[in-house]
Amino acid sequence: MATISQLKKQVLERLLSTELTQHLGYAKGAAAGGNSRNGHSAKALLSDDGPLELAIPRDRNGTFEPRRSRQHGGGRGTRWFRCSPFRRRSGA
Repeated sequence: MATISQLKKQVLERLLSTELTQHLGYAKGAAAGGNSRNGHSAKALLSDDGPLELAIPRDRNGTFEPRRSRQHGGGRGTRWFRCSPFRRRSGA
């Protein structure tokens, strides 16, 4: 059975992949015209449950910047992100 953290990770990675598809203008596996997918980079997302290790998709031209998260400073080789869906409401 998947934990909440695992489900968050799966949903966020699916959202990021969909966002890259929209950025590139073609579906994964389709013929690339110009810019194309270029693997993933490992990054961590700060959530209420602690950091989640995510595979952030990349494009060959380096123009893809996820809109679903804001980048914050991080250590060497690691970038930390905080997404608004994980912020708790006061009094919740």
